Amino acid sequence: MVTTTTRKTFLDLLRIIACFLVIVNHTNSYIFLGTSPQSLTWFASLTYFFISKIAVPIFFMISGYLLLSKIDDYKKCLQRIFRIVVVLIGCGFIYAIYNTFYLNRTFSFINVVKRFLSIYITSPSNALWYLYTYLGILFMLPFLQKMASVMTRRDYHIFFIISGLFVSIVPILSHYFHRINIHPDFQLPLFGGYICLLFIGQYFSRFGITKTKRGFGVACVLFVFMLSFNVAATYFEYQKSSFSYLFFDNNIFFPIVLQSVCVFYLASFVEVPEKLSKIISYAGSCTFGIYLISDLITDLLKPLYEMASIYMHRLFAVILYEICIFIAGFLMISLLKKIPLIKKIL
Repeated sequence: MVTTTTRKTFLDLLRIIACFLVIVNHTNSYIFLGTSPQSLTWFASLTYFFISKIAVPIFFMISGYLLLSKIDDYKKCLQRIFRIVVVLIGCGFIYAIYNTFYLNRTFSFINVVKRFLSIYITSPSNALWYLYTYLGILFMLPFLQKMASVMTRRDYHIFFIISGLFVSIVPILSHYFHRINIHPDFQLPLFGGYICLLFIGQYFSRFGITKTKRGFGVACVLFVFMLSFNVAATYFEYQKSSFSYLFFDNNIFFPIVLQSVCVFYLASFVEVPEKLSKIISYAGSCTFGIYLISDLITDLLKPLYEMASIYMHRLFAVILYEICIFIAGFLMISLLKKIPLIKKIL
């Protein structure tokens, strides 16, 4: 029996995609940063890189889809905040112990504590900066929920126009036309890029997703066009400076946001058998944990990539490496979730 994707399966599928692309974002760049546009590998790796940039926007859109659809009391909001703080402290200790042993090859409690305290200045790992941003969202959530509950469709459209213009488009125009600038004292924090992503997710939840063949085609074409734009624009940036050319590596600029919206929309078309739906839902429930330990597993399995790259093209080797990281993370989190306390947190 084949069933249309339910809301849970639809969102879990997006979680799996985004989680895997986080891993891609933190591994694939080794390739294009070590080559140049004279090689097709540079273009292939850079394209893969810009596909991976949709991960963070999709996570925020999922959060908006789920969290802005209701109005929680302050107790529930504090519980969410407490959970993320616990996760940050736990990950801080895990990464502090690992990094201290890995870097020094000796275990020192003092060094572990010093490393742990650094989480208050920087994130425990390369991936976990997102938790700090998400924590800030949770502090604002009660007010954002009340705001979303009274917004009309027209309000959303105006919100997207203002946010898109001042957060996603003007910075790009200013980069190329220096006369186009906004006075630094003119601030629009309410229309910040991540807030806008939350409201995009909520827009899909509140007004539904109209699935048509034409819409599917437009989304595919728009995704390819925006992806091509990012690669082409980055190529021209490289011509200006081969040392600093990733200006478009910004997940709130409109090309990446539009790519993310297209994938969010396209995922809603997926139809899966009931048994596969359960597998996707379970894998989706593991993605938060996989994300948390992804940097650790990435480091542990790096010799696999180095060995594979000897026998195959580096791009294929890195894809194999990323798949192994995801699978290893999935197996590890599946085991950890058998512990009731950890299951509750993850």
